[in-house]
Amino acid sequence: MAQDPFNSDTTSAEPGAAPASARAAGPPGRRSVGRWLLWAVLGTVALVLLVAGATLTWVWTTEAGTRQVLSLVPGLQTSGVKGRITGGTFSADSLTWQSSGTRVVVNDLRWSDLSFRWKPHADAWVGLTLQQPQARSVVVTTTPKPPDPDAKSFELPADLKLPFVADVNGLKVGSVTIDQQLPITDIRADLRIGAQGGALHRIDGLALTRGPIKVSGAASIGSGAALPLDAALEVVSGGGGGGGLEDWQAQVAAKGPVRQLDLNARLQAVGDATATVQARVTPLQPFPVASLNAELRDIDLATLAPNLPKTRLSGTAVLADTTAGQPLAVSLALTNSAAGPWDAKRLPVRNLRVALQGRPEELDRLSFDALVLELGGEQPGGRVSGEGAWKGSDLQLTIKLDDLRPQRLDGRAPALRIDGPITLALHGLPVAAAAATPSASGAAATPSASAAAATTQALPESPITGDFKVGLTGKLPDQPG
Repeated sequence: MAQDPFNSDTTSAEPGAAPASARAAGPPGRRSVGRWLLWAVLGTVALVLLVAGATLTWVWTTEAGTRQVLSLVPGLQTSGVKGRITGGTFSADSLTWQSSGTRVVVNDLRWSDLSFRWKPHADAWVGLTLQQPQARSVVVTTTPKPPDPDAKSFELPADLKLPFVADVNGLKVGSVTIDQQLPITDIRADLRIGAQGGALHRIDGLALTRGPIKVSGAASIGSGAALPLDAALEVVSGGGGGGGLEDWQAQVAAKGPVRQLDLNARLQAVGDATATVQARVTPLQPFPVASLNAELRDIDLATLAPNLPKTRLSGTAVLADTTAGQPLAVSLALTNSAAGPWDAKRLPVRNLRVALQGRPEELDRLSFDALVLELGGEQPGGRVSGEGAWKGSDLQLTIKLDDLRPQRLDGRAPALRIDGPITLALHGLPVAAAAATPSASGAAATPSASAAAATTQALPESPITGDFKVGLTGKLPDQPG
């Protein structure tokens, strides 16, 4: 029969050849193996996902899972763990973490709830809210390390932007003890890390006690490059009302970029005693106080520390602003209307005047243009005046004594009258200032490098030497007293 040329379903074939569809499908055995491999891969993936999901569910929802996760943290040991760290109530009798010479022990840790949320803002992956975290005590023990001469100086971070948000509500810690220091007790605070879309970190409702001192207030710091700080604190001593350490309180406010803070403080002590301070602080500079204006009125040092003498100090202390490259100029003028002998727990200084000159970048070169001390108590005890200069490791002082009466300064001293000059020259003193050291290119060292040089300056290997010249004359007074 003749083949229809328009019939597309009819094809010519060689005698004995297999159909085209059969050739395309391949051998039956190969198709079966491929199908089984595909199912095996899919089954393995499903099993892995199932196991991972079950493991995560076990970790996320069970107390045993929490214990297992905590056991995997390097250096961490726990006891008495109850609850889950992923939500609901949690408690632990103790947590101990140790690493690189530091040991931290947290006793009786607990909180009422911990919740998570994803993508709280565009720059944060996760947010958490911790409710009522508490600890009976935190003990930090460190192993002293020798100073590292190659250690880099402290540098501020570029910013404080974080990839998470944390809200901590109702934090309470009974005590925090660091080595042998006096513990900080009764700590209370609320924390907001990454507030306002990550722009701000804040601490509210802060309260703590250290010995007789109680501190309360709030503070915040921006996460941007300027690191703007805004803090307001109240500091109160004690609370017994017995005319001693408990009788003063202070308000302190700090505001501005961390690199250049404006500080305002006011202290109110017994009666009408007050002290006010306005200062500009540059903590990363070799000389961290850029300007200062302080005024005292009727301040009794004995109310600030038990081993200090009773005083009634009034006067001013002024440091001219050095931020515009001005020289360092300090003037101090104080009067003490409660002056008296040292053995009566008084300060035998009636008036003090000091004028000091220098440069902030060369603190190892200072001149004392005027030093005047009027000594005594109810009766004059003499006058000390002088001047001097400190240059590098050398100190020179010229002092003149006029009618000095030692017994009027301390009743246990002999009844003498002393007059005359004293010249003192010391050599080989440790350089305690942060002078800017020129680099190899002639540029001045950076402030952080200068500060590091100041803190790591070693004591001189050679002994301190000096010259001491005295031209004093002394005599017994005409009559006792």
